[in-house]
Amino acid sequence: MNVFGVSINRRSLLFLVFDALFAVVAIMVAQAVRFGTADAVQPFALLSQYTGASALFFGAHVIALYVFEGYDASRDFRQRLSQFNVLVAVVVASIAQMALFYMFPAWWWGRGLLLLSNLAFGFGALTSRYVMTVARPVLTLRSRVLVVGAGPAAKRIVGVLVTDPGGGHAYEVLGLVDERDHGASLTQPSAARVVGPGGVPRTPTPLMPDRARVIGTSRDLVRIVSDQKVDLIVVATLGPLDPVLTANLLACKSTGVAIEDVRYTYERLLGKVPIEYLNEAAIIFGPSFVGASGPSAAIQRLLDIALSSVGLVLASPLLIGGIIAVKMDSPGPAFYVQERIGKGRVPFRMVKLRTMVPNAEARTGPVWSEGGNDPRVTRVGRFLRRSRIDEVPQLWNVLRGDMSIVGPRPEREPFVSQLSSSIPFYALRFAVPPGVTGWAQVKYRYGASEEDAAEKLRYELYAIQSMNPVLYLLILIKTVQTVVMKAGS
Repeated sequence: MNVFGVSINRRSLLFLVFDALFAVVAIMVAQAVRFGTADAVQPFALLSQYTGASALFFGAHVIALYVFEGYDASRDFRQRLSQFNVLVAVVVASIAQMALFYMFPAWWWGRGLLLLSNLAFGFGALTSRYVMTVARPVLTLRSRVLVVGAGPAAKRIVGVLVTDPGGGHAYEVLGLVDERDHGASLTQPSAARVVGPGGVPRTPTPLMPDRARVIGTSRDLVRIVSDQKVDLIVVATLGPLDPVLTANLLACKSTGVAIEDVRYTYERLLGKVPIEYLNEAAIIFGPSFVGASGPSAAIQRLLDIALSSVGLVLASPLLIGGIIAVKMDSPGPAFYVQERIGKGRVPFRMVKLRTMVPNAEARTGPVWSEGGNDPRVTRVGRFLRRSRIDEVPQLWNVLRGDMSIVGPRPEREPFVSQLSSSIPFYALRFAVPPGVTGWAQVKYRYGASEEDAAEKLRYELYAIQSMNPVLYLLILIKTVQTVVMKAGS
C-alpha cells in the first residue's frame, strides 16, 4: 500500500489501527480506575473532555513506537528484545508527554490519568503485537503476479517481489512471460530457461520453487492471465512494446487486471528510483521536482528556518560540550569548514565539528572517508560521529540558506565531477538544496565508494520526485530512529 509516496505494509497499518483503539480504551480504563465514574464508558464525551491531552497521548506513542521499530511488520514480537523495544517506546512516550504538558499546561489531565493510561496502553500495544505474531493472520490475499519480460529488469523485480521489503510477503510470483513473439506458445518451461542467482541457468528443485522461469511468450499472455487468475502484471520491458504484446496487455486490462511498469513497482516497494532502467523520457515526463521551486520550496524553507533555530537552541549544550572535547583531545580548531556543492551546483562552506586530525588530506588530497575506521579520525571524533553530534553545526548552514533540513547529502567538487561522469542522472540531485538528513541517509548505510553513491542517488531521486509533508515528517522521525537505534559512521 502506497500512501503519499510512502510504502506502508498492511500489517503495520493494522498495528496502527489497534493502537488507536487501545489508546481510547486506555483512557477509558484510566478514567474508570481513577474516578470510578460511568463517564468512562462514553468515549466521545471523554475524548472531548481531554482533547489536547488525548492528541498528545496518541501522537507521542505512535512516534515513539515507530522510532523503536514497533511498527516493523517483519519483527517477531514473541522475542524479548522486540517486546522490550515496545516497553521502552511506552516509557519514552510517557516522558515526552510530561515535557509536552509542561509546554501546554492547559491540557494537563493529572498524574493519575497519565500513569494509568500509559500502563493500559502499553499492555494493549504489547499484547496485540504478540497475538498477531503468534497467530500470523493473513491480512490480505496474496496478489498473484505475472512479470512480462525475461531480461535483467524482469529477474530483478522478481527478486524484489519475492522478498517483499515491507515484510508482508504479499506477492506470489507465477513466472515470466517473454515479451518477444517466438511464433509458438511455450507450454512447458525448459530447465535452460530457469534462471538462478547471477543469471546462471539452473534446474528448480522442490525445496526452492523458481519464480524466475519463463512460462510463455506474449502470444500466451491472455491465456496465462485467465488460467492462473493473475491479479497484477508487471511489465519489465525497457524498449518499445511489441504490437502483439500491446494488444494482449490491453485485453488483460479490459478484464480488470492491474498492470504496472517495472519502474513504478520498483519505486513503490523499495522507495528508490532504478536509475539503471531509466531514460531521459522517464525523467522528463515523470513527477515534478517539487522541492526545486514554487510554494513547496517556500514552505520547506520556512520549516528549515523554524527547525534549525529550535535545533540550535536545544542542541547548544551538546555543541558546547563537543567543542570542549575536540579542543582537549587534539590540537587544532574545534570546527571544520569544508567547501561542498549545493543547489544549482553552487559551492558553499559547510561547518562541522572537527573529527579528524588537522590537515588530514595534506598528503593524499581528497579521498573517500572510511567512516569510523578511518585512521585519520580522532578518539573524540569517533564518538562525535557515532552520536552524530558533529553534524549539529550544519544547522547554521540551514539557517543561512546553504542547506535544508531534508535533502541529498552535500558532496565535494572532486567527487561530484567523478560521479557525474560515471553515474547516470547524478546531476539531478542538485535540483534541490542539500540536507542535513535525507531519504538516502535514513535508508542506506554510510557511503564511501562510487557504488554507494549510485545506491544513494536512487533514494535521493525518489525523495526529490516524491517529497511531500508526510515523507518529510517520516524522514525526520526516521532520523531520530537512526540516531537512537543505529550508530553513525
